[in-house]
Amino acid sequence: MGIFKYYQCFAALIASGFESTAHTCDSSTFPMWGYGWLLLLSSSKLVLLFLQCLFAIVSALFILTAIRPALRLNAFQFNVLMWLVVLSLPWYALSSVLWPHSVATSLLLTSLGLLIKAQGSESPRLRLWVLSGLSFGIMLNFRSDYILLPAGLLLIVLLFDNRPLLMKTKMLIAWCAPVLLTMTPWGIYTQHTTGHYLQTSTNSGHVLYLSLGQLPGNSWGITPRDEDPSMAALLENEFGKPTSSLTYEADVVLKAKF
Repeated sequence: MGIFKYYQCFAALIASGFESTAHTCDSSTFPMWGYGWLLLLSSSKLVLLFLQCLFAIVSALFILTAIRPALRLNAFQFNVLMWLVVLSLPWYALSSVLWPHSVATSLLLTSLGLLIKAQGSESPRLRLWVLSGLSFGIMLNFRSDYILLPAGLLLIVLLFDNRPLLMKTKMLIAWCAPVLLTMTPWGIYTQHTTGHYLQTSTNSGHVLYLSLGQLPGNSWGITPRDEDPSMAALLENEFGKPTSSLTYEADVVLKAKF
């Protein structure tokens, strides 16, 4: 089952109206819950994979049309490029697994495509900024890895956009507001669950600790595996019983240890 069971737990939790006993996995704040919401649409693997592949190709073609002016290709060259994308097997391979990476990547491409179209327009086109921010915020509900990317994107706009500062401020607010709005439900949920308002999942300590195991012959005896015995022993010693490394409490301990 791997990580997929966690998405099933989220789907059961959401379907129950957030009855806490419906979530039976060992961590209620890992991973992000986006794919759990998607499972409410259908539990059919065939349907989910079809939707993922369809969204993947649509988002890829969409961002290609957004960057077309910068590519400087004639109509024939651009059509060849689009067909190469349509026939790209690795792109479909990414979307042929029941996981959030495919949906998150498609949402990210959609957000960036909308942002490019909005930025390239002479008029502010605030609607596109809002839609881009909305896509980005939904994407963060699938994979919170990109949580710091908005800071870089906004800095680029501030530095290189030639519009008046007031107009740039309006555009950035139009983009940031939907991002924050779409992350608010997760924050409320984690506040209720852990007592802390979070914008990410609680596996960063797990990842940081195990990353030290990438060093061959490291003096800590850490192995780069989820079942690392030193991590399990550390948490059991800290909490007095076997504890999942993906809970909020374990996340705090592992980040401090790292």
